Amino acid sequence: MSKWKITKSDLKNNSVFLTLDCGSVLVKCLYVDFEDDAHNTDGDNDNIIFTSQTSDLLKDIGDLLENIKSRKSKLECFQSKSILVSGFQAETFRMKIMKIFDCEVKVIPEMEAIADGLRFLSNDAENNPFIYLPEVIESFSMPINSKIIQKLLDSWKKKMELENINSLNKDYPILYVSAGATIRFIKINYSDQGTEASYHTMGGNSLLGIGKCLLDDNNFQRIIDLASKGKRGNVDTQYKDILENNGDAPYGSHAPEAPVFSFGKAMELNTNETCPYEIQDMTHSLTSMFLENGAFLAIRVALMTFCKKIYIGGNLFQDKVFRIEYSRFCKRLPELVKIHFLKGGIETNIGMLLQNKN
Repeated sequence: MSKWKITKSDLKNNSVFLTLDCGSVLVKCLYVDFEDDAHNTDGDNDNIIFTSQTSDLLKDIGDLLENIKSRKSKLECFQSKSILVSGFQAETFRMKIMKIFDCEVKVIPEMEAIADGLRFLSNDAENNPFIYLPEVIESFSMPINSKIIQKLLDSWKKKMELENINSLNKDYPILYVSAGATIRFIKINYSDQGTEASYHTMGGNSLLGIGKCLLDDNNFQRIIDLASKGKRGNVDTQYKDILENNGDAPYGSHAPEAPVFSFGKAMELNTNETCPYEIQDMTHSLTSMFLENGAFLAIRVALMTFCKKIYIGGNLFQDKVFRIEYSRFCKRLPELVKIHFLKGGIETNIGMLLQNKN
């Protein structure tokens, strides 16, 4: 649960009390709230205080909505205001929400909400309180060795040169990576709604499922904690394992610690041999493999769609460990634009607040 201040002048629709982003697994809420017990919401100040909260959509949504309803009753100036919903299961839960709150519930097209939210959040990204500060990390300093990527990068550079000369909107298009149960890549222009550019089935649900099969644990926080303590080099095959180190070209052009094959050392185990690897090392290898695949696809989609910036949202990257691993891989293509991670996973909720009153 987090609290946010949004300036009233930024909101095109001040008649909204609650927004809900109903995904396939989680529901993300953003609702008007108290700043503290003494906070006065009579409309005299310049900011509106919002609380964001994420819960399991199927298990906890009833209790969550009842709790928000009880807080709404203490905010008299918001008694008659409306509720907006969006997301994959917006229509499914719309009637349930109406029944609990006994007020209008309007469904906002998801792509419209995402596009409006990203245009707002991407403004002044370097100083935006809704965006994480860049992680200071060490990279393998090893470029992505791919002729296809190089051709895409060359085309991207030529396009950027033309855009910088001719375009009035030099920051667009941008690529939004929605990292939740699945991974979605959405291209957003200066105006209009977003366009889904690609899709990846290996999302948060995949990570939890693999974690259950390999590690007998699908608790997200435990997977993160284990990964942060592990050393993937104890499980993965690294360049120093397969290339000779010599004075002319140490490990060729590759960093010695860089991975070649995830879980590669496990291939050497005999059929009946007990797995000798520590669970934290296997978890680090698993999560890194998962994140590198997603990062590589994000880079390709950004180049193919000529996007100038990448913004990564959703619930998956709210933990610093995942942001560092993802960023480390993306640094292997330093000529690409900066990658920004959005806080809170509430970009769709904010986009709903920015919808015009009509």
